[in-house]
Amino acid sequence: MIINARIAGVARTKPLPVSPKLSNREIEVLSLVARGEISSEIARKLCLSRRTIDFHTDNARIKLRGDAA
Repeated sequence: MIINARIAGVARTKPLPVSPKLSNREIEVLSLVARGEISSEIARKLCLSRRTIDFHTDNARIKLRGDAA
């Protein structure tokens, strides 16, 4: 009984998970990163600059961490 009350109390104090809003490009870049490709390879594959790939990767990481406003 006490354990269930404590579990219920913890459940009430946890923030609700928020699904980050990632752009299609951020999802595409993260998918390639997850496959082990580096920024320069992804940039070549998508015909973008390496800096643009790094920008999308950084934005996605911020959103996934929950630092985005």
